[in-house]
Amino acid sequence: MNGHAVLRKPHATDAPPAYLNAAAAGVPAVALSTTQLAAIRAVMRTFVDDDLARGVALQARMFCHACQQGRAMAGFIPYDRYQLCNWCATEYEVARARGEVQSAGRFVRDKVFGEGPAYALDEE
Repeated sequence: MNGHAVLRKPHATDAPPAYLNAAAAGVPAVALSTTQLAAIRAVMRTFVDDDLARGVALQARMFCHACQQGRAMAGFIPYDRYQLCNWCATEYEVARARGEVQSAGRFVRDKVFGEGPAYALDEE
């Protein structure tokens, strides 16, 4: 070749891009049991407990890229270039476990542009 990149049109049998959410990619969501949901929530709560044990003040706040709100800093989790509050991070981990979303970037995009209710969890 002459050193130039060759672009080709995607073929119908090509896999969907990884940045698409599972629904858009035609992947069925996986149902999680109550026990599995409780386990994910418990693990995510440990991030809050760990931060508080390390001295993060309860009143300290950070901006969450997903919900676009100032939230308690304790429990914030970095995903790629995004910072998610503990609640949004929990929603993301549940959605990921269900196969509903494949990247933090897609999750943030969906939340910011009004598709976030698809990931909403019931309050405990």
